[in-house]
Amino acid sequence: MYVSRPEEEGFPDLFPEQKRNPSTPLPHSIPPWYADTDQSGDLVYSTPGSSEGMMVTTVLVWIALSAFSQEDPTSREWTIAGLFKEVGPRIDRTFLYDNSLNLDTKSVTTPALPPEMPNAQLVRILQKALQVNGLVMVAPDVEGDPWTVYHASRSQKLSLRVLGSSEEVPSDYGMYTRVYSVRQITPRELPALLVNRVSFPQGIHAVQEAGIVLVTDYASNLRKLDKIVALADRAPAKEPQPPVDPHSDPENKEAPPAYKSRNIHSSQSRDVWLMDPKEIQWTLEIFPEDMKKTIGFEPNENGLQVTRINSGGIGLSRGLQLKDTVLSVNGQSIKSAVDLEKSLKDPRNERRRSIIIVVYRDGRKVVIEYRSEKGK
Repeated sequence: MYVSRPEEEGFPDLFPEQKRNPSTPLPHSIPPWYADTDQSGDLVYSTPGSSEGMMVTTVLVWIALSAFSQEDPTSREWTIAGLFKEVGPRIDRTFLYDNSLNLDTKSVTTPALPPEMPNAQLVRILQKALQVNGLVMVAPDVEGDPWTVYHASRSQKLSLRVLGSSEEVPSDYGMYTRVYSVRQITPRELPALLVNRVSFPQGIHAVQEAGIVLVTDYASNLRKLDKIVALADRAPAKEPQPPVDPHSDPENKEAPPAYKSRNIHSSQSRDVWLMDPKEIQWTLEIFPEDMKKTIGFEPNENGLQVTRINSGGIGLSRGLQLKDTVLSVNGQSIKSAVDLEKSLKDPRNERRRSIIIVVYRDGRKVVIEYRSEKGK
């Protein structure tokens, strides 16, 4: 037999616009529902299964009815007014609202509210219930007075807590006014970015003179807006700049021409530089002045520690890193800047193919070799 209104038997009316005429096809070529009894006498719903008219059993009515009649013991449906009466006394609050809000008809399903539930969790559940229904409760000016309930669309006219630009948004469902102070974009540009992302467009207010934008919204949405604003207002990435030779200043008459030294090997334990002979000679000649301009040392218990360095420098600063401790130069222990200068100016360096400095870096010894290009 044909069932004209299956929803009366416990099934929802899936196609309310359909007049339930068996001769009229249902949307998406879905055939009408039929009902019949099986061999045990149970009522079943079925549809034509093939062009031959075979019927495919889909579900037993008693299963459907039991599924629809079961209630989730961990949740309950409330009207907003009823939720106020239940939660208000437990969190020591009273509520004042206009009857035009129809809180006796607005409903929400909440988790179970056992007597031992903490007040903070009860407040969050109440805030969430109000947010779902487009409402907001506003704290009184005087503690102990009733909390006032408004429609959230009036948020821009309400006296809400203001959150500074660096203040963290509370992890609840209340409504707040967030101050955004932008630097990379203008206060005129930010509202256009947020207008389709806020709960209420009228909750955005730009103050051009102060360079800020005020946004009033639920905390759950403000946390999302914070990420959007931070991304839009971030400083543009700086283009990597090539190292600057501090001695290439044309006004510095002592500065040599650009050198052709280059790094030819680098690992955790060894660093090799192929040095322009002119740079080596220049470094040895002005060693004290070079220390003042590009690098600084302080003695420690192991040797001579690098305390200041210009990463774009040349000469001795090539290969060294901040906090390196120079242990030896060409096998000679280094305990002071004087020791370092003597080792670098040793006449025997003229006959050597390279100058080898051993430093202590990040818990290991590292060899830095300055190899003369003429001796490669």
